[in-house]
Amino acid sequence: MPSGGCLCGGLRYEYVDEGSKKIICHCRDCHKMTGSAFGTNIIIPASSFTLHGNPKHYSFKRGAGGAATHTTSFCANCGTTVSKNVSGFEKFEGMVLVKAGTLDEGQGFDEMEFDAEAQTKTRVTWLKSIADVPQFEGMP
Repeated sequence: MPSGGCLCGGLRYEYVDEGSKKIICHCRDCHKMTGSAFGTNIIIPASSFTLHGNPKHYSFKRGAGGAATHTTSFCANCGTTVSKNVSGFEKFEGMVLVKAGTLDEGQGFDEMEFDAEAQTKTRVTWLKSIADVPQFEGMP
């Protein structure tokens, strides 16, 4: 069972991986959330994800007319975002987007094969696409 947590250890999680999707996202929100050029997400059913500790949450609206509400779960102590839920966007209803960089060592992050790169229209110009990974200007 994959597991992970925040930098200080105040938040811990585990999940059952029954066919997760692994997506790199190049949207501006992921740039801001990660402080990097992209977000690495493992998309799993919310029912298979357990988060331990006392996370803080931040919600913001995106999409056509602000229809989708994104809610991040992060550590109040070290600031690490470990997951995100999205409501109002059918593709992500009932799912959790686990931030792949928060997986424990040896849990597969180093060998991860991605199913897609999303929001490529806002990919930074100095970053090339991953060979043989489907590319999407929006969400797959």
